[in-house]
Amino acid sequence: MSKKYNHYQFAIFNFFLFVLVYATSLSAQNRILVWSDEFNNTIDFSNWDFELGPTNDNVHYYTDRPDNIQVVNGALHIIALEESYMGYNYTSALLKTKTNWRYGRIEARIKLPPTNGFVPAFWLLPAENSYGWWPKSGEIDIMEQPSNEVSNIYGTIHSETHNNITGTGAVGGITVVPNAQTDFHVYAVEWNANRIDFSVDNQNYFSYNNDYGGSATWPFDQPFYIILNLAVGGGWVGNPDSTTVFPAVMEVDWVRVYQYFDDVAINGTDFNPYFTPDISYSVADINNASYWWEVPGNAQLIAGQNTNKINVDWKYFGGDIKANVTTNAENRIIKFPVRISANLLKNSGFEKGVKYWNSVVGYPAQVDFSLSTNNVPEGNQCLSVNVQTLGVNPWDIQCSQKDIIFEAGKEYILRFWARSNNAPGDINLAIISFNPFVVYYSELIHLTNNWTRYEINYTATTNDTVALNIDLGFQIGVYYLDNFLLTTPELLNGNQIMNADFMDADSNWNFITLSSAVATGSLLDGEYAVSISNGGNNVWDIHLGQFGINMVKGQEYTVSFDAYAQAPRTISALIGKNSEPWTVYHDARIFSLTSAKQRYTYSFIMNNTSDNQARFGFDIGQSAIDVFFDNIRVSSGTTPVNISEIPTEPKSFKLLQNYPNPFNPSTAIKYSFPKISFVQIKVFDVLGNEIETLVNEEKPAGTYELNWNASNLPSGVYFYQLKAGSFFETKKMILMK
Repeated sequence: MSKKYNHYQFAIFNFFLFVLVYATSLSAQNRILVWSDEFNNTIDFSNWDFELGPTNDNVHYYTDRPDNIQVVNGALHIIALEESYMGYNYTSALLKTKTNWRYGRIEARIKLPPTNGFVPAFWLLPAENSYGWWPKSGEIDIMEQPSNEVSNIYGTIHSETHNNITGTGAVGGITVVPNAQTDFHVYAVEWNANRIDFSVDNQNYFSYNNDYGGSATWPFDQPFYIILNLAVGGGWVGNPDSTTVFPAVMEVDWVRVYQYFDDVAINGTDFNPYFTPDISYSVADINNASYWWEVPGNAQLIAGQNTNKINVDWKYFGGDIKANVTTNAENRIIKFPVRISANLLKNSGFEKGVKYWNSVVGYPAQVDFSLSTNNVPEGNQCLSVNVQTLGVNPWDIQCSQKDIIFEAGKEYILRFWARSNNAPGDINLAIISFNPFVVYYSELIHLTNNWTRYEINYTATTNDTVALNIDLGFQIGVYYLDNFLLTTPELLNGNQIMNADFMDADSNWNFITLSSAVATGSLLDGEYAVSISNGGNNVWDIHLGQFGINMVKGQEYTVSFDAYAQAPRTISALIGKNSEPWTVYHDARIFSLTSAKQRYTYSFIMNNTSDNQARFGFDIGQSAIDVFFDNIRVSSGTTPVNISEIPTEPKSFKLLQNYPNPFNPSTAIKYSFPKISFVQIKVFDVLGNEIETLVNEEKPAGTYELNWNASNLPSGVYFYQLKAGSFFETKKMILMK
């Protein structure tokens, strides 16, 4: 029987439906505690880094000494002292979290020092500086108190538009907390995509709204980290005087961060050189949550599976780290892109703003650092430095990158692109150590009006952690910098393919169609996808490739790539001449793809004339079945050794006898080598037929052990062979069932 609802019944139904949906939404959107430090016993150094040295116009020197930072009775004490230290009369401390967050409730319970001459602060700075250096990437001051004002608490935001130096002035609010210097209070922000609310003890006193006008007013769509500090003196409060009481102490009972589940993100290093070991990645440690991680390319997850923190060994390829996080209420896959390259510098092309880069502007210099998208040599943007007023020294205007590890005796290559609109414009490149201060290398470079690539070669004299400094304070004008590469010949030759894992979309790759072929190439979930409507008449009618591959006559090269197709089909891979007569430097390499992603490998000796502009690519035509590629590598080339010759370096490369031997059905094979090598371990029967490939990849120097299971083979004599670079060795083993 049909039934009709009247308007009243329909309204009641919709009301209850709204209440049900709203209640369900609230339940799903409860914030969860994702990070905290309760300061119960000691400082947790896995949570915090420290600023060292002087800052701003204050009169302190920040240290990480127990004299200035300690836990007392379950609270963090940041202690300002009057003492002679490193040329300053006062010391204090600044802590900053190693974890970053975008959005959430960020709060701390704090008691402030009851004496004048200090600015205690609880605040946030951007982790990535995606829009440029301060103030362009923003600042959120959750709590600041000029201690001379006793009861006034300031909550403030800074941006490109709203700041006290180049903009219209910072914006914020002031609230009165009469006992802020004698009792603890909870200072917090509630931060989402639309608004930032400031509160004390859950009483809101200021809100800043997103005007959707872009990063100039709202740079607050990027991750930020927490800072706790006690600044001494400065223009806001004046310096300590005869009434100031030392030691002055800022007490922090706890710091906590709450987020919605959808805002939880992975933290870790997103730029690493080839073969970087033991890099940590983490997500929030959520009560009763389960975790499952995946790592990309040929990276290896070495510790932490099923926990909120993992450690990863990187090799030649990057991609998305994925964390599958499941709570009682919901499940989410969180992705974090990681770039792997031959470059020791991070964010070398300023594609992620000025993340990892530092700037210096010493009085009276006036400089505008910005990111320019106009006339860029590669990528989407470069660094622009508009020098308007010079400082006292050339290094008073500077950008730099720190924490670069050099090894004694190793050769380093520095390449970069630069130009100036006031040519000739001078810059100085320097490699510097700070503890103690040593200038290892310095060179003055004269820029032109045109983009030019410069190259410097340097051999390190000692093991040290250094900084690359670029001094720009020689002449007034605009300077442009881009695409820095700091590497070694070993790293540079590790893979000749640029953008091998497609982390930079289709950059460096050429995709062409010929004849009647109709196809498109695009990035899809970290892979290069070739979508084909018409395969054309010839296999070369659809081609994906790049040129500039260095091929030396007489050397051996290894090619590897990951690939699959929508359905079974064949493709060909090639290295050859990049002009008429389009010579291919090896015999035909045809690969049968399936719908399962696999790694394909082949090796060959370059018997043609050397060619430093060779092309590498895939011919994908004749079939209309879509194809997917990832993680492509062309080795730099080694001098082959005839199989009848005595192995080179027999004392350095070792293949040990398997154990046990005889065995049934499993045995262990151990081997070692002293340098990065492309390693192959294969098993053969007594007729020389290949039974199985156990290892087929590039590996760093070390000692390795693998287990081989022969349960599917009959009893008999078998051989296993190690080939690593120019070394090879074969040993016999016996399977006895």
